[in-house]
Amino acid sequence: MPESVLDQDEFVILESQTNLMTSTWTGKVGVLKLTNKRIVFFQKNVALKVLAGALSNLSKGKAILDIPLSSISGVSRRKIQFDNNILCVHTKDGNEYLFTLRFEKWLDAIKNSMGRYSNAEIIQKSATDWAVVKKA
Repeated sequence: MPESVLDQDEFVILESQTNLMTSTWTGKVGVLKLTNKRIVFFQKNVALKVLAGALSNLSKGKAILDIPLSSISGVSRRKIQFDNNILCVHTKDGNEYLFTLRFEKWLDAIKNSMGRYSNAEIIQKSATDWAVVKKA
């Protein structure tokens, strides 16, 4: 299970409420955080949110996905139903993770983070696909 506590030398660059899509119609509600080391998804307890209302926003949720920046092979823009702002993060082990959020904002933040913290850069391959390449 991913560790939900940040390392001592780790800091959050960008954070958004989102859904981790598990199928065309379903997803897990939570918060996605981009740090200088990884992308972490914290799942929220929707039942608790309904019962407790705004108080559940005080809960950080449970970290159920941890993607080190070094394991990202690319990102792409996907469309699911009527939403064409789906961020798809591709990993070197062949997995894909889809998130509903502001695509351009996250693409820019991931590009900057990869260039600054992981000795890699993201280059555009097509209108909807970007690949990670090591810096020379």
